[in-house]
Amino acid sequence: MDYSVHFADPDLAIDWSRVEQVRLHSMQTLKCPICLSEPQAGKITRCGHVYCWSCLLHYLALSDKPWRKCPVCSESIYKQDIRRLEETNFLSKTLMIILVSKELFLDL
Repeated sequence: MDYSVHFADPDLAIDWSRVEQVRLHSMQTLKCPICLSEPQAGKITRCGHVYCWSCLLHYLALSDKPWRKCPVCSESIYKQDIRRLEETNFLSKTLMIILVSKELFLDL
């Protein structure tokens, strides 16, 4: 898969199904909006909000539907759209998305 178009236009949407992990570099300490503590086993939603894995699982389990609204922005959260989060404190606040291409695994 050719991602050169994303280098030219970083605002271009990336196919979320190809994202495996998000690395968040920030000077600020993140807080889970459910428990208000630092996220334990942090996960990020498609809308970009960060939660503890256990808080998010419990929140999603409180509904009979396959989705719930994000408590912060009301976007739909589906369990299959939740991604791993790697947080590092840096001087700039930047989201770096690791894209996983199925073609990479074919070469193994």
